[in-house]
Amino acid sequence: MAEPIPQALAHLVELNVEYGVLICRQCKYALKPTAISRHLGNKHKTPVELRKQLDKYVSGFPFQYDHMSVQLPSNGSEPQPIIPVLDGHLCKDCPYMS
Repeated sequence: MAEPIPQALAHLVELNVEYGVLICRQCKYALKPTAISRHLGNKHKTPVELRKQLDKYVSGFPFQYDHMSVQLPSNGSEPQPIIPVLDGHLCKDCPYMS
């Protein structure tokens, strides 16, 4: 189980506890743990002091995933907190969804 997000970082990152995924609060993207600090620096100009605190948090983060290995909610499940629901594409001939 992951530790809760420290209060000093709660305005930057949210933890989806059910799936063990870190989400950027500003862009609402799920990001892999090793990329979130760089993302916040490059995209949102987050101060280095906060990114160091995030790096410390991530060093003890028990879940590792990327875009290929992240556990996804099952089809028809409730929308995930923070992540917006967008129109998508569903193939009529195979299970592909986007």
